[in-house]
Amino acid sequence: MATKPQPAGTPPQAPPPGMGPARPPSSQMASGSILRGYRASFVFLSRLDRLECSGGLVLPDLARCDAVAGRGGNTSADTVDPAGWCASMERQGYRRVPDNLDFVCWGESRAAALAVSGCTYRDWYPTDRVAGLWSEAWARPKMLGAITRWPIDYDGKRAFQAEVLKWMLNGAELDGDLIAAACAPVIEIARAYIGSTNPATLGRLKLVVAQLPPDHVPPDLAPYAPKDN
Repeated sequence: MATKPQPAGTPPQAPPPGMGPARPPSSQMASGSILRGYRASFVFLSRLDRLECSGGLVLPDLARCDAVAGRGGNTSADTVDPAGWCASMERQGYRRVPDNLDFVCWGESRAAALAVSGCTYRDWYPTDRVAGLWSEAWARPKMLGAITRWPIDYDGKRAFQAEVLKWMLNGAELDGDLIAAACAPVIEIARAYIGSTNPATLGRLKLVVAQLPPDHVPPDLAPYAPKDN
């Protein structure tokens, strides 16, 4: 159900029942401004054959399912938890990521967030809408006058993905063929830049190669890989 905008100056409030017990730390802007808009709650799912290369690691891709009625198989009742969408994804081999995986984001353990928003990877922020706004833990709002930016802690996101991978593997080793399959498209993109003398293109080439695990960088791309300090 759509929520009505609140009058200007309305103080931040707790989310509706079922949406989370309280706003997380840093949700109140230093300027005293209130964030605008609404964003539904969500969950992440993943599967072992959906991997990506990021920051020199092979990590699971995150499939996001929003709690929006009528989307992705959700029913009209799935406005707090996207059960219908999750069921559809699970039939495709995805597994719902647990809410309690601890990881370090913005320099802090996320374990404490479990008691605040009921999930380590989600945060809730008060806005001018009753239902407020949900965001991934690694994205935080920063008010710049009338503009809201969302800086991202990419290391924090990778730390979460690494915990998801450990959970999915449950002590097993990641299959080498899966690693190769994750690296293949990145290698293909990088090779398309080889031979260019344009500084911007060379910078892009080095950035792409930096996403590969060091022991999976092929010889022709080795000159563009990050150097050990």
